[in-house]
This record gives sequence, C-alpha cells and structure tokens, in this order.
Amino acid sequence: MKARTLFAAALWLSSSTTAVAMCDAPYTRAEVVADIGVLTVSLRDLELDAFDVAAQRMESRLVCIKETLPPLVFASAYRYIGTYHYFQGDTPTAESWLRTALEIDPGFAWDVSQLGEEHPLRTVMAKARVEAQSSPVA
Repeated sequence: MKARTLFAAALWLSSSTTAVAMCDAPYTRAEVVADIGVLTVSLRDLELDAFDVAAQRMESRLVCIKETLPPLVFASAYRYIGTYHYFQGDTPTAESWLRTALEIDPGFAWDVSQLGEEHPLRTVMAKARVEAQSSPVA
C-alpha cells in the first residue's frame, strides 16, 4: 500500500508539465526540512500566520522536489498541508491530504504539545485514519 501511494505521488509530482513549468528552482531537501520545522513550531505556538505562509509555500513547491526524500518527510508534508486546509475551512481537502499522510505513516498520532486533546482536527484525523485503513486508493 505504501509503495503504491508513494508511486502515485511521485508520478503525479513528476508528470505535471504545468506544475513543473511553475518551478523556477528545485524545492531542496534543506528547504523542505526547514518548512517542516517552521510548521511544527508555528502549530505548537499557534502562530497561524507563519503556519499559513509555510504551508502554502510547501503545497505549491512540492511539485518542484527533484531529490529522493524519505516517505516520512512526505507524510509530514501532507499532514501539515491537510492541517492548513482544515484551518482554512476546507475540510474535504484537509481529509484528502490527511488520509494520504496516514497511508504513508499509519501509526502517526499528534502530540498533545502540538494539538490539544480536544482539538476538533483530531476528529477529522480519526475519520481520515478510518478511510485510509478501510478504503485504500491506488
């Protein structure tokens, strides 16, 4: 399952000529890691402006990755992009990104320091987890 999800993501990322044309430069491993760091800290500290900027950048630049990255990096990226869409009020898109993240990293659980135990995003994540386990998409 994981291999199919990663293959589909890689195929999508590499096949979009429009998206590739939008890349003025590769989205490097260092930039991806830096954005994940910003997303982690800004979510924990509820600095949503910084979170939004980093998530938007990550979503638009994913198609510009030219390096092989570990699957868990993609899981983190997809999870943060899904969280961004949730905060924007777009729950269906959020669920899609979160489901893909959980297909790659099914054991992931939010730390309470990042997302409070009663946060409604946990419910969205739980729904995405059920869908990732019960109806995998190739």
